[in-house]
Amino acid sequence: MMNRFFWILLTFGLVACGNSGHQSKRILIEDADYDFGVVADTVQVLKHQFKIENVGSDTCRIVKIEKSCGCTKVRESADVIPPGEAVFLDVEVDLGINYSFFERDINIYMDHQAEPYTIFVRASRQVPKEMVEKVFPVRISDKLRANIPFLILTYLPHGEVKTHFLNINNSSDKAVKYTARLIGAPSYVSVFHDDEIPANETGRVIITSDLTNVKDEWGVVRYALRITSGNDSTDIPVEGIVTQQLTTSETHARIMMPVKAFAVDPAHKPCTKFAVANTGEETLYIRNLKVAKGAAQKVTIGLRSLAYQQKDTISVFLAPDQKGEVIIGISTNDPIEPYKEISVFCEPSEQ
Repeated sequence: MMNRFFWILLTFGLVACGNSGHQSKRILIEDADYDFGVVADTVQVLKHQFKIENVGSDTCRIVKIEKSCGCTKVRESADVIPPGEAVFLDVEVDLGINYSFFERDINIYMDHQAEPYTIFVRASRQVPKEMVEKVFPVRISDKLRANIPFLILTYLPHGEVKTHFLNINNSSDKAVKYTARLIGAPSYVSVFHDDEIPANETGRVIITSDLTNVKDEWGVVRYALRITSGNDSTDIPVEGIVTQQLTTSETHARIMMPVKAFAVDPAHKPCTKFAVANTGEETLYIRNLKVAKGAAQKVTIGLRSLAYQQKDTISVFLAPDQKGEVIIGISTNDPIEPYKEISVFCEPSEQ
């Protein structure tokens, strides 16, 4: 099982960052960070009752309860909590076909503050021997397997901290030691894991992208997570997209590109042009143009900001002998598509 001391630290971090927690001067939630531990593969539903006590001097009311997953059911004994009294929250989690480690959270909103009180529920479900290869398709060694062949981090906004996970199953009857390290990752990325996975249990590798002080990086970032056990080693590709902090509103910038790919002979057409326009109501800012794959002599655009319905051209200059595919990444303030790619397929003519 994951190191319990680490999970206490992780949970405290989550509570602190969200400005929410399981206790305050008014409300105390018993066992708000609840770990079922390792449960058998035959267990389908997990149940636990949480006590929510009003330790303040005023009556409190539960106004809303939000769950992180539809597989979770909650039922409160009452929604009004007088001073010195308590209500009970019955929680049921349907595991469905999920195996290995999982975590769910429940946010309880009260009438005396905007931020919710958060309950965390977690467990590690054993995987049946006959299902190990299906649930964990990536072989690391004879004893260890990972649950995914690659890790997509989606968007990584400037100023934020994002955490992603990879589960590793030990199907043997003995604890297995392993290591996890990053290959070619940016300095703001870190990895954490326990030194070994107990027999017939699932461990977790945690990748944290801390972009708190990142301001000048944009677009796709690619690296590898190398899992090693004994003489065996497997690289898991990792990919994310670094963007600015974005929020979607009724009016926002919107990038539009009618054509996103061309096939050309660079010897006869060294410059390929792509039309770009802003179809949103706010100004579109071109934050960055970067070669994401292949090579280009130069990539230019006339304007770095486009007003509503304004158009411009992105020009990609290639060497006459350029071969293969060239991909250009475009980072903008479009909250729906903050990153887009255009491609030029270089196909030299036969002489």
